[in-house]
Amino acid sequence: MVETDNFLPIITLILSLYTVACILLFNFDMMQPPVIVSAVMTMSVLLGTLNIQRWDLFVGSKTALVFLTGIFAFIAGGVFTQYNYFKKKRTKLYML
Repeated sequence: MVETDNFLPIITLILSLYTVACILLFNFDMMQPPVIVSAVMTMSVLLGTLNIQRWDLFVGSKTALVFLTGIFAFIAGGVFTQYNYFKKKRTKLYML
């Protein structure tokens, strides 16, 4: 039963939540890479969802899980970088 369901509308909903969370997490700074990537992906998937019948799109559960995990990993990397390198008041960059 799960293999016959189309997960594209669910991906749209989850990516919308990712985008709102990123915007709030980065204090409405729209030029942060995680905000840009999640917003662009949300718009792309939203257009796919609106044209799901015309383009005959199908996204299974495994594909949705891989896609959402990849986007979440990129967002988590951006958050980690922002709060561990740029928020600390370091005055020098140490080069190896």
